[in-house]
Amino acid sequence: MTTRWAADAAATSAWAPEASVRPDVPTARPLLRVGAEHVGCRVQRAGGRGTIHSVFRQACNIETAGGALVTLLIPGAGNLPHGIRCSSGSPSSFEALLRPGQAVLTSARAIQVPDAALSINLSGAHCWSGEIGQHRIDTRSTQTRRRLAAVRSILKARADDGFAPILLHGAAKSAPLRDAMAKRLAACLPRLAIASAAADADGMAQALQPLVGLGPGLTPSGDDFIVGYLAALWCQSAHNAEVGASLAALAPALQALTPRTNLISRQFLVNAVEGQFSERLVDVVCALARPELDLSTRTADALRTGHSSGADSLVGLLFGLLPESVLSSSADAHAEQTEAAQ
Repeated sequence: MTTRWAADAAATSAWAPEASVRPDVPTARPLLRVGAEHVGCRVQRAGGRGTIHSVFRQACNIETAGGALVTLLIPGAGNLPHGIRCSSGSPSSFEALLRPGQAVLTSARAIQVPDAALSINLSGAHCWSGEIGQHRIDTRSTQTRRRLAAVRSILKARADDGFAPILLHGAAKSAPLRDAMAKRLAACLPRLAIASAAADADGMAQALQPLVGLGPGLTPSGDDFIVGYLAALWCQSAHNAEVGASLAALAPALQALTPRTNLISRQFLVNAVEGQFSERLVDVVCALARPELDLSTRTADALRTGHSSGADSLVGLLFGLLPESVLSSSADAHAEQTEAAQ
């Protein structure tokens, strides 16, 4: 293994796309050099090979030889623990440059895609960390509860897919998938609330298991909810020894469940188990812990993450911090629906 990685690193250093740009070959693509502004702390900066897994306008996912994910991000996108955010002046879309299946060469200094004549320089990038354990959120505080209620109100008003409409205002279960998700949540969340209150790691793992991979999309709603829930636990772990102990005991069980979902979602779950989260979610956590920060704007920014990923993570965060803020809303909405049907 060591020999192969050393050879890969040497190949990376030796790759010189400039040499392929010849005057007699007009179709040759000139080398595009791009700088990196931030590199997530979970990006392994060792020589090796990878493959482009998927490409979108704002992000490109690279699967490493070891099965981890590295995500390239356009300037201005929210940082990720496994992300590399390009600096200003870089292309505003990856879709025109890259395609799935292309080979990627990596080293401590650069990421290179030979087929696309693309080189991303990492040497001047700042390391970005998505840790949130230092942010204390006191759920007994009246002010904190008001701020949590504000997040819930924004979710109720703006989130129209995923878990939020089911849990917060009892959206009509008109589709089979939504109906299935609603039933799964009704079975799991009360059990999860009881296990969380008792700091019962085994009970928490059992309640979370049916949510892994639940829902459609690149990151299913169930996985996004779990990420938000884990963010809530990490916020409380530094000043609550019971929560810290249950989180440590829960980690191996959750790690064992991650193969049940897809590669992209798996990486977010692994990050969360290790206490690392996306910048947009971290921003909301910071605003909940610090009243002087603009909570509404940060919540709105988080909601723009993915189709429903931001909303589902925020619902998980609310549930983890104050389960009754989600369960009571769900129960009230169900009662209203029942009355309307009668």
